[in-house]
Amino acid sequence: MSIEALREKALNHNRNVTWTYAVCLDDDLRGQLNDATKALVELRKQEAEEADKPQAQAPEKPKAKNLGAKPVTIANQITAAEQKVQEIEDSIPDDDLLVLRFGRLTPDRYQQLQTDNLREHDGKLDLWEMQSALAADGFRAAEDRHGIDTGISWEDIRANVLDSLDLEIIHMGLVQLNRSGAAIPFGPKSSGRPATS
Repeated sequence: MSIEALREKALNHNRNVTWTYAVCLDDDLRGQLNDATKALVELRKQEAEEADKPQAQAPEKPKAKNLGAKPVTIANQITAAEQKVQEIEDSIPDDDLLVLRFGRLTPDRYQQLQTDNLREHDGKLDLWEMQSALAADGFRAAEDRHGIDTGISWEDIRANVLDSLDLEIIHMGLVQLNRSGAAIPFGPKSSGRPATS
């Protein structure tokens, strides 16, 4: 890669970092998707809880009468639940799927949104107002599944498409988008530059 190409890529980096949130407009499919997603979340919680438990001596397994039968593990259940979610997502017709695309703000603009949303009476950040402003500033387009802009404004989407949970998820996702770094971790064994330590 030439220095010019690297410079161009670096100067466009923030502009090219995006995050998408898909909204299903079919209430029945959305209900199925929500149920499948909840089941997946519960299985992941169960997996995390089991991973946190101290490992005891595994009891001897009795010999199975059917040697071809595989035990059902949480990992298998999670894989099946992920496949179920994917199947439902794939079954959503094109005219029932709206993809919202958001972009990363510059660090200065992000900081300005925080400053602009300090409460007058106590000087603390009004998180909801700041996140709402972040969503409005970060919104780039409402697209169909194929990336074609529908021309729907953020104000119309917020008023007519989203529910409160969608909005909370978008707020959290945008905070993550704007606060995630891309730096290579620096440590005692690393100079921070790949292939140089």
